[in-house]
Amino acid sequence: MSEPLDKYGRHLYFSDDGNTYAVKMMNVLATAGGFDVAGSGVPDLPSGYEMRYILGESSTGAKGKLHIASVTTALWVTPASWTGNNATVYSVGYGAVGERRHATL
Repeated sequence: MSEPLDKYGRHLYFSDDGNTYAVKMMNVLATAGGFDVAGSGVPDLPSGYEMRYILGESSTGAKGKLHIASVTTALWVTPASWTGNNATVYSVGYGAVGERRHATL
């Protein structure tokens, strides 16, 4: 079953390369990860870029991954709990993974 279109949006990602890009993601996760809405004219995240993210686990053992908008976002600076798209609360327990950029041909 497909998700309603209003659950998704284009949001601003502040890359380690100094540029700002637009990424499509669920609005609830964008809010949790500190993303703002992207206006028109913002370029998409280039192919080969992987956004930074934090990893966590719920009280039932479910694993969660949350992309983070910027290195200054509160959850990146001071890891804490967040609520996922299914109202599951995740606690950061595994750590954080920085942005990666792979060569593309």
